[in-house]
Amino acid sequence: MENDYSTSDLLANLLNHSEDNIYFKDLKSRIIQVNDAFAKWVGEDDPVNLVGRTDFDLFKEEHARPAFEDEMRIIKTGEPMLGMEEKEVWPDGRVTWVSTSKMPLLGRDGSIIGTFGVSRDITAHKVAEQKLVEYAARLERLNKQIEEDIAMADRFQKAFLPHAYPRFALAGQSQAVEFGHHYKAGGQIGGDFCAIRKVSDRKTAILVCDVMGHGVRSALVTGIVRAVSEELLRLHDDPGVLLSRMNSQIYPILRQSDDFVFLTACCMVLDIQTGRLQYANAGHPEPLYLGAVGKVRFLGLPDEKSQPAIPLFKDSVYVTHTLDLAPNDLVMIYTDGLVEAENAIGDEYGVDRLVNALSANREGLLTSLFESILQDACAFTGSDHFDDDVCMAGLRFIRPLRQDELA
Repeated sequence: MENDYSTSDLLANLLNHSEDNIYFKDLKSRIIQVNDAFAKWVGEDDPVNLVGRTDFDLFKEEHARPAFEDEMRIIKTGEPMLGMEEKEVWPDGRVTWVSTSKMPLLGRDGSIIGTFGVSRDITAHKVAEQKLVEYAARLERLNKQIEEDIAMADRFQKAFLPHAYPRFALAGQSQAVEFGHHYKAGGQIGGDFCAIRKVSDRKTAILVCDVMGHGVRSALVTGIVRAVSEELLRLHDDPGVLLSRMNSQIYPILRQSDDFVFLTACCMVLDIQTGRLQYANAGHPEPLYLGAVGKVRFLGLPDEKSQPAIPLFKDSVYVTHTLDLAPNDLVMIYTDGLVEAENAIGDEYGVDRLVNALSANREGLLTSLFESILQDACAFTGSDHFDDDVCMAGLRFIRPLRQDELA
């Protein structure tokens, strides 16, 4: 079968049906021939009208000059330039991008008689790419801001923790009570809070709260709890009254949205003249009591059912219970992040291990005791990371103080 087409017919089909811009130029970078797509690209109806023109006639200097120099380099060296991305700024201010490959145009004798090239419009791709770069930069700025905010929240939260303990005895006198606490956040910021305050000349209070969950939301609620509790600790030395007032003040704050947030709390107040300990509990793990002689036991609510967390109910009233401490008796409050810590097979550290660790380290300073308990929990779980926040706080009643010994 004889061919019914010529080489020029093939070239014409290629030129006129390609969506890419195709162009041929002479040794002075003047246009010899372009396809319809190129003519449309530069705003001409007929490709013939572009013959003899250069990029300087069609584009701004900032695009035409580099393009001309590239073509002169190809003519001089014979080396093609493939896959270049070129920015085009049009006289009307439009900006477009093309991916261009330029090659030497050879005559019949093999000598270079010009250049030819193919350019594909990649403007949409470049615009999307630029938007992605801008989005990534904006996201990086936002992430940095979030990290800075979280770091600040972490610093504020650590500032909420005790940095000094109350003193009751006059200078030169031995103290009546030893305090200790230990805190470890499950994440960068947590939801546990503890306060150790002197509430009168002869009474001291320990308050431990555990906000549901951890992270930014819990930290914000912790800030609210801290603000409320600071005022209440100045006004009340009865743990049950304090928790009841806390519930009534926090209820309208935390229940005004659809988000269900609650916290557990335990408060103890010790009279250092008598050794009488008062305590109340709002859904919190029962404190542990370790006598100078004897086994560890829980400080439950003997005459009441477990009282609800704050602020599950608007009018919750928390009951105060009492326990008379003997010299060297120890009382400890902890949050459930400690006993619920799991090892690799899903077993919890649990209260039994906590009790054993407390008994085994009973003679040490409270701060050292709590650190030892934490180390024991880490050894059990095989990690120093906890999924939930851990807070321990407590006191050891050393001896009662006479009135004349009070600071």
